[in-house]
Amino acid sequence: MSGRATGLGRIAVLGAGIAGLTCARRLQAEGAASITVFDKARGPAGRMATHRGDGHSFDSGVPYFEADSPDAAAAIAEWQAAGVVAPWNGRIVELTSAGEREVVGGPRYVAVPRMTALARSLVGSLRLATRTRVVGLAREAGTWTLSAEDGSQAKGFDHVVVAIPGEQAAELVAEVAPELASQAMAVESRPCHALLLAFSESLPRRFDGAFVRDSALAWIGCDSSKPGREPGERWVVHAAPEWSLRHFDTDPERVHLTLQRALAERLGVTLPGVEYSHVHRWKFAVPTAPLAIGAFHDPASGLTACGDWCVGGGVMAAWTSGQRAAELLLAGISAC
Repeated sequence: MSGRATGLGRIAVLGAGIAGLTCARRLQAEGAASITVFDKARGPAGRMATHRGDGHSFDSGVPYFEADSPDAAAAIAEWQAAGVVAPWNGRIVELTSAGEREVVGGPRYVAVPRMTALARSLVGSLRLATRTRVVGLAREAGTWTLSAEDGSQAKGFDHVVVAIPGEQAAELVAEVAPELASQAMAVESRPCHALLLAFSESLPRRFDGAFVRDSALAWIGCDSSKPGREPGERWVVHAAPEWSLRHFDTDPERVHLTLQRALAERLGVTLPGVEYSHVHRWKFAVPTAPLAIGAFHDPASGLTACGDWCVGGGVMAAWTSGQRAAELLLAGISAC
């Protein structure tokens, strides 16, 4: 540890996705000794989520990720060396009404043996408070008090890092950081319905994943084709953001039937028997018009914000934003 961050005091990080955990780990590596990461979910991961049901496991959120900078590539190499990330060499295509074309790119990566593995590895020795939805922030006598949805409070934090979707961040900090709230409100996140399907038989397929155009679908992927996954025939179907927005409050069963029918049409097959299915609705899935600021920091209050909505969307954008948030916080301390 370098000791640069010993003057940071107590730090609260709101959100245990990649951005929040990356920021927390960077601060910890620089010497910050008291960090608590809060998240409303049962565990860390954010949209790097895994859904389990009836013995089946699905990557219900982010299907894969790619390096978008030399620094991101270096981080991925470290994760590979640690055994929590592996390349996915699946064939990815784009499906349009005009036909099919291969998507050139990569290398593409997934966490192993499931997407949540990366977030869990990033937690390390950090103090993690799950099932805690922070709904209020107040600053008094130079420190922050966090109010949770269940009525409990956590007090005495010198710095707060808000690592949640832009809309949620804007609502949370509206009274204590109006400038940040104004910027965050400009970011609109589109929803996404995810249909998870386990079949009794293998599907004939020409690809492992496909971006779909001109359809209610945006992505279809064979989850069981990824490295480290359990045997079986499991598919994840993501609805297009525009479709998900129009059908935001549609009954899950109707969503299931519509998306399963669209999957069969796109694959051009009669689907085999379904052993398990589940519909998950991501409310803040795809940030539109991200701010491209990296992260936000207010030295006067000690409030910082990060997330993929501050950069450009995606796993490594979230990682970049978390790194940037930590750098801004460290620079603020060094300047004091």
